[in-house]
Amino acid sequence: MEPWLVWVLLGAWGFICAIWVRILVGQLLGERLDLFLRTVPGNAGAGQGPSPLVRAIVPVRNAGREVLGCLDSLVSQDSPGLRITVVDDRSDDGTPAYLKQLAQNTDRLEILRIDDLPAGWLAKAHALWTGARCASEEWLLFLDDDCLLESGAVRAAIGYATRHGVDLLSLWPRHRAGGFWEHTIIPLCGAILALWFGSRRIRQADRAPAFANGQFILIRREAYMRMGGHAAVRDALIEDVPLAEHAQSHGLTCRTVGGADLVSVRMYRSYAGIRDGWARIYMGALRSGRKILLSVAWLAAGSLPPFVVGPVLLAVAAQDGESLVSDWGLLQGILALCVSHLLLIGAVSYRFWGYCRCARVYLLLYPISALLVLGILARAWWHLEVRRTVTWRNTTYAIDRRARILTRG
Repeated sequence: MEPWLVWVLLGAWGFICAIWVRILVGQLLGERLDLFLRTVPGNAGAGQGPSPLVRAIVPVRNAGREVLGCLDSLVSQDSPGLRITVVDDRSDDGTPAYLKQLAQNTDRLEILRIDDLPAGWLAKAHALWTGARCASEEWLLFLDDDCLLESGAVRAAIGYATRHGVDLLSLWPRHRAGGFWEHTIIPLCGAILALWFGSRRIRQADRAPAFANGQFILIRREAYMRMGGHAAVRDALIEDVPLAEHAQSHGLTCRTVGGADLVSVRMYRSYAGIRDGWARIYMGALRSGRKILLSVAWLAAGSLPPFVVGPVLLAVAAQDGESLVSDWGLLQGILALCVSHLLLIGAVSYRFWGYCRCARVYLLLYPISALLVLGILARAWWHLEVRRTVTWRNTTYAIDRRARILTRG
């Protein structure tokens, strides 16, 4: 290889390390700039007027007993003004019986049944829109049925939104990871989205890309209805990011913050579930084959070089150590980049795994995590750009290249 090409490659490697430094600085700034919602003491807010009125809307379909954990955590909230609507979207298992039993034990909860899905709608968006139109409270809280809330979560979220003048507040939860694949893959899956949407400094919030996490979205009802609600994103493959973009285009103030102390979720429990679920998320959130390919390029170039170059150097040294020693300056540069890159990956990933509350010991398998997430991104690109279909919950949807639903099977 020509010497000049070697130095060009080393310069590119140094540039990659500089990007990692910027990501690390962004993480540290986020921790200092009130981008993480902390646990609120039980007596915080006492004596400051009546409790805000909020309607939690939880869409469910064939959730069975699993939904009871979410609803119990809602019923146990210390917000007197909270009421709950469960939208039962065509469940045909034991879910209606579980919901009825729970509703008999509390006056906070009501059940709304849906028997049909209109053409042109994604099921979740339709369920949330149906529930929201029946609400009259000041705030709406859209919550997935696999979320568990700490007792002061709703109060803390409303308090944050009120203090900062936020119309739409979304939380990043912690992950209740229970299996190998969850600990290994999910933090890095979330990190890819954070690279596209997560650099939301408070002083530049109005210029940041719009983003929301559909697992927990709190929004002022008046603003929600004024912008057209979920009806405006009825054909989106996933509803949360398009909803945030639509809200921001209508002048609403949107913010997403870390909520690991207040909300937990367990999305997928198997490798197949993680693979299919996150491929769908990437398709619906990025909505661009180019962005997915850029994610692939960054993950490959940004993560794999030290895990490839290091073993190669060891192999060469074992066979012909003298050839390495003959160019000691170049070798020192390569080793310095390799070690620096590994340290930066470790420092950034240590925080990402911590945000999710996943076991950090799985960072030892980081190269495997990167390869698996590369496979998920490739799957997302293939289904978005080539097959133009996605299957979710036993329903196959035809989509366009912007991840909009065309037809469903």
